[in-house]
Amino acid sequence: QSRFFMKRLLQFLLSFALGVAVFLVVMYKVGSGAVVKALGIFFNFEGLAMVAITCFIIYFGCLKWKIILKNQGHRPGFFKLLPLWLLGSAITYLTPAALFGGEIFRIYFAQKKFPEIPSKTIMASVAADKILSATGFFAVMILGLFSFSFFGDFSYSWAVAVCFCFALGFLAVLLFFYYKKWKKQSVLDWLFKTFGARKSRFLNGKTAEDIFSAEQEVFQFFNFHNKAFWQTLGLA
Repeated sequence: QSRFFMKRLLQFLLSFALGVAVFLVVMYKVGSGAVVKALGIFFNFEGLAMVAITCFIIYFGCLKWKIILKNQGHRPGFFKLLPLWLLGSAITYLTPAALFGGEIFRIYFAQKKFPEIPSKTIMASVAADKILSATGFFAVMILGLFSFSFFGDFSYSWAVAVCFCFALGFLAVLLFFYYKKWKKQSVLDWLFKTFGARKSRFLNGKTAEDIFSAEQEVFQFFNFHNKAFWQTLGLA
């Protein structure tokens, strides 16, 4: 217990020191006045609304993952999943696209925290969660683009064109996944064949088995007769 306590204390002190260092760098770069002004937004209605919306996003995002795992036959507690969901989300927002990147970390730490849940199930749950989020993101993006078309400033027409091209590419990827699911064909097999790569060069036997089994679990979840699919799609 003493070693465990010391390890936790060391982790806390390192995290605290890193946080203080980042805060001081930000203060030095932008100035204390700008920081105070930015923090001041949280003391008016708009700031409180932003905090409330963020809390809803976190709650529904983690709940979505919990429902997926429950559909797969596992019932980890909401507050046990929450730190892992927050970690994945935080790392994702550090990546340039702010869309992907934290999933690998979420899978890794979920495997450590829940050894009783098979690796393929954790991978499938995170993949299904991300596909659902991408589907919801696409729907909101299309609504946003239509709204901008009617009410936005067209002085930056090139930006509008880039957004529409991005939306079309995003739609193509989603439709491809749903098409492959409908045809009951492996997306991973298609990727390996298309790029002329051998599975054995990138994946060992056990890893390849888990990843392809996870893909089948994802396909099973995305079933129009699956109540959990519609629940999580609504949350997304």
